Formats: sequence, structure tokens, C-alpha cells
Amino acid sequence: MKKITAILTVVVMLAALVLQVGASYEDMDVPLIEQSPQNVSWPEGATATYNCVCSNDKGHEKYTYTWYIVYNGVRYTVGSEGKTTDPWRAFVDFSGGNTGTVGNMVMLDKIGKGLDGSEIYCVVKSSDTESESYHATIAVGPADMFAPPEITTPTHIFCTAGDTVELAVSAKSKSGNVSEVKDGLTYHWYTTDTGYLNNILLMFDKNGNEYNKNKISLEMTEPGVFYYVCGVFDGEDTPYANFSYSSVISVYVNDKIENVDMEVTKSPDKTVYTVGDKFDPKGMTVRVLRSDGFMDLKDGESLTFEPAQFVKAGEIKVKIIYEDISTELTVTVNKAVVPAPSITEQPKGGTFKADETCVLTVKAQPKSGENVAYQWYAVPDNDMSRAEMITGAVSSSYTVPKTEGVSYYFCRVFAVEGSDTSENVDSAVASVEYLPPETEPLTTAEDTESDVKETEPQTSDTDSGAADTSAQEPVSEESATGEPATTDDGSGAERKTDPVVILLSVVAGLLAAAAVAAAVILIIHFKKKKKA
Repeated sequence: MKKITAILTVVVMLAALVLQVGASYEDMDVPLIEQSPQNVSWPEGATATYNCVCSNDKGHEKYTYTWYIVYNGVRYTVGSEGKTTDPWRAFVDFSGGNTGTVGNMVMLDKIGKGLDGSEIYCVVKSSDTESESYHATIAVGPADMFAPPEITTPTHIFCTAGDTVELAVSAKSKSGNVSEVKDGLTYHWYTTDTGYLNNILLMFDKNGNEYNKNKISLEMTEPGVFYYVCGVFDGEDTPYANFSYSSVISVYVNDKIENVDMEVTKSPDKTVYTVGDKFDPKGMTVRVLRSDGFMDLKDGESLTFEPAQFVKAGEIKVKIIYEDISTELTVTVNKAVVPAPSITEQPKGGTFKADETCVLTVKAQPKSGENVAYQWYAVPDNDMSRAEMITGAVSSSYTVPKTEGVSYYFCRVFAVEGSDTSENVDSAVASVEYLPPETEPLTTAEDTESDVKETEPQTSDTDSGAADTSAQEPVSEESATGEPATTDDGSGAERKTDPVVILLSVVAGLLAAAAVAAAVILIIHFKKKKKA
């Protein structure tokens, strides 16, 4: 019967835990029992007290706490719902008003030895469900025993075969006998197959030493349910004078679950990256096949990735790792995009004389600290389709050749970061005009007249009266075609003369000839008259 009761209790406890674990998923208000009543040994005639603490009801006002005593195998309600004829009531005192329930606590005043070996537990109810505490064993000792230590202990532990678990209790002395010689608390650990304080067996480590600390570590090698309890004793001289047992700690050991395989059942939202980006698992679902079934991990939960950040371009395989298994996902990684610079100052051309120098300048600003490169181009006839790269013109300034006429230029700028470059940005086209060198002005009529020189007449000493005249400047005449005659200035280039200038030159020549002839005639006349 006790074994059946123990099994049913374990089932109920597991069901309560399942409800606790599932509460967050189903939004149910489930009492989470943090501390169950303890296995305490009370002196006969003392007021025995038991507590049940819920982690989500520290004020003990949110839930309803109902206490039960199992006496001789029959369950009875403690408190106002119980009957005055219940047989367990014969071993407590109700006259002083100290027996009963207050919130999450129950008190049994002047407890008698008749309740020794009975069980006591609490059922905590919420608006949605209920949870049942551990069934503590009531122990009643001699009236002159010291007050037992107070113990706090966990009640449930879950693990997997092969795991190491830590069992721990915390205890403090409550003894009020000042004459007692206290040597401190001592601890003894026990196992039990039933989950109760029946047939408990003292535990020893692999070296045959007794476990005597408040904390012990156990390697759980096999699956199943295992029960442990710690006895805490106050005073070594009389070790059994005042003692308490902790709640039975239930350790649930599951079969070791092995990972079999894994696969990506849904690709992440982002599968195209740029060098320098980190892998983003958002939107991805990975199914892990296990020995007990499968589980789906979403958005990278519990996963690691290699590489976590991309350092080269191409089709990259990302290794997705869960514990001891992995799978792969291929993504595209492009070269890093270098932002193009912005031009802050355009090149400015203009009109220049032959002895002036034209320097075109462009200024560009990178987006985020990259280097800026320059290349100048000539644009024949201002036709961009015929732009010609100017070799060696790779700085922000360019000195224009002094070529007579109009020419056109622009600069192409781009950002450089490592081996990557940005898109090109072209400046405005600058127009540059170089004027021809200054030339001599054309000859005028006045200049021609001033250039005509008269030749003084020369006399002859001969009797013949012949006289030589000085050579005359050649006179330009019109050609047979009627076009103005041309003259050679000795440079090899012909120069056209204005018709008016020619006419004036002819008239001046005739006048000069007439003057010379008149002078000759006068000279001859005076010579004849002198001879006569």
C-alpha cells in the first residue's frame, strides 16, 4: 500500500511540475511551490509548525492553502473544514487556540506521540489549478529533547543520465537549552526507495567515507527517479537529542538524449551580404533531429555560426552548429561597397593670353575617410563621347597647355579603400581659350607718303649736258586682272596694296619727275648764257 501511495504521490508531483513548466506557455496561474513542509522531529508537548512557501505568492494572500494529515493511512483536513471527531485531534491541544492554520502555515499545539509517523502536506489552489506539496513525516520524540534544527531544502531536481547534480540543505539551530554543549551541526545523507522516511539508508562515497557536509555532488549514471534526504543533528555529544530531516529530494534522471542530425527547414531573411557584414539568422528555422524526436530552433536560438562575420567575397558556406552536430547554409557575399566622394569645388576655365598660365582645380570630399583619386580628361570639340584620358594628370590640379584656341577639360574622381574603388564622379567641363600672340598693324596711306624719299638732282661736268637722274622707287601697278598688285617685302610673303595708296604713289612720282626735269633745264640754260 505504501509503495502504491508513493507512486501516486510521484505522479501527482510530476503532474504539478508539468503544470508549472507549462504555465508560461498556457498563461495559467499555477502555484509554484518553492519550499514544502520539512521532516522535523518535535519534542512531545511542543508546538509543531509547518510551512509551505510559493515563489509566486510570497505574501501568502494570493492562493488558498489547505493542510491535510494522513493518520493511520486516512487523510483528514486540518483547520475549520475538519471535523471535531477526527481521531488525529486527540494528540493536539485545541483549547489554547494555537492549533489550526494561518495562511500558508499550520500549527499543532502540544503535539503528542500518537502522531509520530503520520504525514502532513499542503494543497495550494489558484483560480486555474492547484499544486500539492511534499508529504512530510511527523516525528515526535521525548519531551526533554532539544528543539530541532530548522532546514531549508530543494524538493525536485531534473537532469539527464551522465549529469552531475548538487544536493544541498541550509540549516540553523533552534535549540533553547543554554546548558547544552553545542559542537555545531552535523549532517548525514540517506537514500530511500519509497520517497519517504521509511527504510532510509546511510550514504557513502566511492572511497567508503560518509557524506557529512551540507552539500554533496552525485553523478547520475542511470535514468530513473531517485530519492535523497539529509538528517541534521544539533550537538555531537547527544546526536539524537535534537534533529531534523529535510524534505525528500526527488531527482528525476532522463535518458541521455543524443543529437542525430540537423537541417535548415527555413532560410534566413537575409542571404546576400557584403564583406564585413555579420551573419544574421533572423527568420531562419533549424530542425534538430534527436533520439527522442526533434526540436525546431528559430532565429539562431542556441546556435553558433562559422564564420560569424564575412571577410571575403563569393559564395560562402556558413557552418551552423548545435552542440555536437552541424549543417551548412550557402550565402552570397559581395565586395565591400566604397561610397563615392562628392565634388565640393568645380574646375573653372576662362580666356587667357599667350603669356598667362591656366591651372584647373577640383576638390572632392570622401564619405567616410576613404582616399580620393583623380584623372583628368581632354574633350575635343566639347564632345564627351570623344573624351581622352590625359596621361599622368592624376592630381587635383591640372595645368592646361598653351594651345591657341578653345579647348575643354574635366576631372573624374573616385574613392579608394584597400583594393576596392567607388563609382566614378565626373566634374563639370571647363572651357579654356588661349588668344593668339599680338601682330603689327597694317600700313596706312600716310605712312606710305612719309616713306617716299626725294632724290637730289646731280649735275654732269661733261659738255654734253647729259645729266643722270637717281633711281626712282618702283611704282605698283594694277595687274591685268584688275586686282590690286602685290609686293614682296623680302620675307617671301606677298602683301596686297590698297588702290588709293597706288594712285597717290603714282602722282607723287610724276611730280618728282617733273621737278627733276625742270631743274635740269634751268641748269643747261644758265650754262649757255654764261658762255655767251
